Amino acid sequence: MLLIQKPMIKKMKLTSENKPIDKLLEVNGLSIQALHPVRKNLVHNISFDIEASETVALVGESGSGKSLTAFSLFGLQPNDIKISNGSVTFEGEIVYPSTKATIRALCQFSVGFVFQEAQSSLNPVVSIGKQIVEVVKNSGTENTNISQQKQKAINLLDEVEIDDPERVYNLFPHQLSGGMKQRVMIAIALAKNPRLLIADEPTTALDVSVQAKILKLIRQIQVKSGMGVLFITHDLAVAFEIADRIMVMKEGQIIDCTSSKSFSSTKPSEYAKKLISSLPSWSKRVSEGRTNFQDSEESILRVNNLSVSFQLKKNHIFSRRNFFKAIENVTFTLQKGRTLAVVGESGSGKTTLAKTILGLCSAELSGNITYQDTNILNCSSRDLKKIRGSLQIVFQDPISSLNPRLRIGEIIREGIDIHEPKQNDKLVLKKVNALLNDVGLPSDSMYRFPHEFSGGQRQRICIARALALEPEVIICDEPTSSLDVLIQSQIIDLLKQLQKNKGISYLFITHDINLVSYFADEVLVLRKGKLIEYGEVHEVVMKANNPYTQSLLAAAPKVPEDVIKNLL
Repeated sequence: MLLIQKPMIKKMKLTSENKPIDKLLEVNGLSIQALHPVRKNLVHNISFDIEASETVALVGESGSGKSLTAFSLFGLQPNDIKISNGSVTFEGEIVYPSTKATIRALCQFSVGFVFQEAQSSLNPVVSIGKQIVEVVKNSGTENTNISQQKQKAINLLDEVEIDDPERVYNLFPHQLSGGMKQRVMIAIALAKNPRLLIADEPTTALDVSVQAKILKLIRQIQVKSGMGVLFITHDLAVAFEIADRIMVMKEGQIIDCTSSKSFSSTKPSEYAKKLISSLPSWSKRVSEGRTNFQDSEESILRVNNLSVSFQLKKNHIFSRRNFFKAIENVTFTLQKGRTLAVVGESGSGKTTLAKTILGLCSAELSGNITYQDTNILNCSSRDLKKIRGSLQIVFQDPISSLNPRLRIGEIIREGIDIHEPKQNDKLVLKKVNALLNDVGLPSDSMYRFPHEFSGGQRQRICIARALALEPEVIICDEPTSSLDVLIQSQIIDLLKQLQKNKGISYLFITHDINLVSYFADEVLVLRKGKLIEYGEVHEVVMKANNPYTQSLLAAAPKVPEDVIKNLL
């Protein structure tokens, strides 16, 4: 049996000339090739390095090769993809070409990974605490007993800003929100005290306040340990917030590589300028002349004193049952043809609010949700079925919300077949074709499966499915959080155009304050289930009164104004 020993990590390595080696990672002339179904170059002759305590951001749109590059460095690419040329060196030791045992040892002891899909990365049948302890035990931690390992796991959960870490230690992944699962992934990556952290979109699912704390935490760890970070993101604002250097990648090539402080003065490429111009902001909205807000005379959805409470498990068989209030006395009105943004950190009750409006929440409910004079909370199942045709939802993750076994045409028409079963088949196919055209997809898309589309295209399919029943209200639950800025811009433009043409109202759930200021008409701020602030977007975003709202606005990452002015 092959035994893997922990590599010796020295505080400072020396060259033959007795000069310290500061570079943790060196990549020279790296090319990556797909073997099947045909040989194709995916990454072309890239070179870069990362020094100790340095953060390098790798930025680009979906499919540019960011994640493939990062994971191929340490042998984590798929079996039908290989490195065809180049070399990779870590702390002066050759990683590629090298043996699998060497790569495994580095991944086990010296390199931490934060994957983009926290849901699929965590083991669903193992508790959160055990998954962290497993990494602590296998990372060479010596002279520590079980209680010390458990305490370290709890401390890591506390460091990544998870409330009540002792309780979360015993929970399973399905019991956590998307943002909390991502924080657990970061805790697991940091458990081994890595020399290099490869973070693939680590803050995509996080709200701005937690994102700011995570970025600050990474910085603090860098100062203490000299850890280097390869930070993969599609958000240029986040890249400017954390990175010392920014690399822009397009179609497998690095076309820009410069210090974040001198980004605008080094004449970046037209593609980099395009990425920056696609970022949503209030100033961009002003430049488009969309600052005249007109009240609609017709309210389409009214929520009055809504409270949602979940029963908690008893501690003992004879103890009193306790309740957790997810929503508490929330009141607002959604007007016809307008967009109301719901903002708040993870666990604030945003998604619970959406599910309750749709009649999908099994909990203790009080208050009223009125849609066109019908109280959703007290109506019959027959009436609720009719209402659901007019209230549709676009989910955060298009991959998990589309049935992989159905073709796109079947997915879009499914709602029509349920709510309008007597419609003529030819008319239904004609309507599906029209819906695909509305969302900017070719008509032959209806014969393909979800895995054949990109992330942005899948989200367009979800929007087409929501439009199939001609709804008056669409609830958008983080519809662009996993998309790069170019695709996000396209989806937002699509939503604006559909709203203009069809008069649809949006309840837009997001943690992106910059997107809210660009897209929404009104804003509702939630914190721990309570309504903190509610009003017109220019009043809430530009003149926030509540300290919590002010903290959310302050935590939102922004591209420096001088960069925007110089480039655009």
